[in-house]
Amino acid sequence: MTRFKMFQSLRLVVLTTMIAVSSASAQSESESTIQGYEASEIHLTLDSGNNVLGLRVVECELCTQHSYLPAQDIVISEGAKDLSAENYPKVSGRSGTIMFDDRTKMVFEVNFWTPRGEGEVR
Repeated sequence: MTRFKMFQSLRLVVLTTMIAVSSASAQSESESTIQGYEASEIHLTLDSGNNVLGLRVVECELCTQHSYLPAQDIVISEGAKDLSAENYPKVSGRSGTIMFDDRTKMVFEVNFWTPRGEGEVR
């Protein structure tokens, strides 16, 4: 019976260690690939249907490049409100934050800041 308890304890230790290691490596991978950059101006390059084809940043201290490609499912928002494509031309060129994934080399989110004293784009 003692061997059985010892085997169960060893099995529990091995399983716990495996879960902890896989969780830590998954967490470190996800944390290290996402970068947030603040820019004085974020210009959206749009096609005729207001689909985002590219992004250009101006006065972005931490940015490693001036132009970025958008992820296929990019989210464009102003403050806490997600914007529809018809509003993209209205916010293009304003200050904001881009969220860039080093793994895919694409921007997956742009958040334009709401100007002080003004309401959100309507």
